[in-house]
Amino acid sequence: MALIMVAELVYAAQLRALGDTRGIIYVSVLAAFCGTVPAAWFFVDVLDLGLWGIFLGLLLGWIIRSSAVWVRFQRTAKPSA
Repeated sequence: MALIMVAELVYAAQLRALGDTRGIIYVSVLAAFCGTVPAAWFFVDVLDLGLWGIFLGLLLGWIIRSSAVWVRFQRTAKPSA
């Protein structure tokens, strides 16, 4: 999980340095409310995994957030020639 978090934090910091702060906020909020919360609910209540379900929900949320930030970085950052 730490590698996923590190990748997201690095790309997010680079986007903030490029001035794309609003995009990072949108990605974080959407990943939390559309990814982490529903996934944690599904794993805890539907699959009855308890604490492991919360962990899996958080992991899935970080994967979604990291992927979205990476896509945003690929679209925003232009290599200098």
